[in-house]
Amino acid sequence: MRVVSQPLAEVVGHGANAKHVKDCTELYLGGKGIEQLAGFERLTNLEVLWLNDNKLTAITGLNSNMRIKQLYAHNNAICTLKGSLLRLKFLTDLDLSHNQLRDLRKLLQGLARLRFLQQLNLQGNPCCEEPDYRLLLIHVMPSLMVLDHHQVTPAERLQAAAQLGNETGILNVAFGTGVPQSVLQHRTAAAGQCQDRSVLEQELTQVCVLNSVRGLLTKG
Repeated sequence: MRVVSQPLAEVVGHGANAKHVKDCTELYLGGKGIEQLAGFERLTNLEVLWLNDNKLTAITGLNSNMRIKQLYAHNNAICTLKGSLLRLKFLTDLDLSHNQLRDLRKLLQGLARLRFLQQLNLQGNPCCEEPDYRLLLIHVMPSLMVLDHHQVTPAERLQAAAQLGNETGILNVAFGTGVPQSVLQHRTAAAGQCQDRSVLEQELTQVCVLNSVRGLLTKG
């Protein structure tokens, strides 16, 4: 028999008091061996949810919880973003570390829809081993500030733009038909806020030089 979550059992009064259910904004369900999510329909004001150290293979059963901003689902067996996860459009913090996520190109298509995401952790997933993993995520997620516990720097933004900016295939995979104008405007504004332009420009120049050398070596 599959272990199904019982979130109301963790609320004061075990869900008998409607006010307590309505006022619940944070819930911890870590380490309970949960294999399937259910019973969240009444928790419409939930903003922080801990699902770590369970046996989940997907995030489902949260279609009524659109206010969730922080979701911690590390140490599970999650292998897909399908389900409720991409419906949580107001997510700012997402921890999916130490799961079974692979095929970075497909993941980009989903993650790019989380336009408010600021902190993302995917450490310990097979997708982390794919080429240009970090730069690709930075490239398609302009709102991202921290990736895998490391701050996204302006220099990395410039490097991602230099190396991947002309690769329209990546953008089409991530956004369907290309980068929305709002995202481009966000990137332009962020670039204008760089405080140490001289250092960043030096780093960008180094990246461009390296790319030119690689191109010559490839042709040779």
